[in-house]
Amino acid sequence: MTGSPEAQGAMALIVKADHYGIVSGSVSAPLVSMIGTVAGVQPVAVLGDSGPPPAPITFTAEQTKLITDAVAATQQAAQTTASAAGGTPTQGNTASSDVQNAIKGLNLIGSVIDDIGKFEGGATATLHWWGWTLDLNHDASQALGRLLKSDTDDLITLLGLFLTSAPIAAAFAIVKAATTELAGWISNDDTGNGVEISFFLWIAPYVSSK
Repeated sequence: MTGSPEAQGAMALIVKADHYGIVSGSVSAPLVSMIGTVAGVQPVAVLGDSGPPPAPITFTAEQTKLITDAVAATQQAAQTTASAAGGTPTQGNTASSDVQNAIKGLNLIGSVIDDIGKFEGGATATLHWWGWTLDLNHDASQALGRLLKSDTDDLITLLGLFLTSAPIAAAFAIVKAATTELAGWISNDDTGNGVEISFFLWIAPYVSSK
């Protein structure tokens, strides 16, 4: 498992928010209940409990903003990539002819058309209130690794043309925010079965072996 300190911090905040049910509703229309969280929310004591009151649940102003911003980004993604709005693993199938037309004039190396096909063929993407997970088999992991060796701006331009595909939409968001270390993380964590990339709070990717 590999990721930046920002990704690890975001993961911890997601766990906390889920534990206290801060976000509810569907992926396409999540609801955020952050009332009083900056000052602290007092949990309800268990009936008959004579012990001290439970400690308040506290979220800082920064944490509150991270959560609400993530929910807004997910709502936007659910509209742009309607196939992912159900919050279930979703595949993509972009026509190679469309990719061939799109790469004209872009500074991309290798067999981009083949790599896009292998990437989509072995990928599923799931949209959560906090961001994407991208599940890749070995071939898809290698294909994404090769794509990441191209000019980043041109790769983002190419991916941005096919956001109706959930795997490509997830890759687009991840590549935009990723550091130059992403390709190495994928290579190191793919032991032959592929990887899962989580994009926590739309901040930074976290790569884990499958």
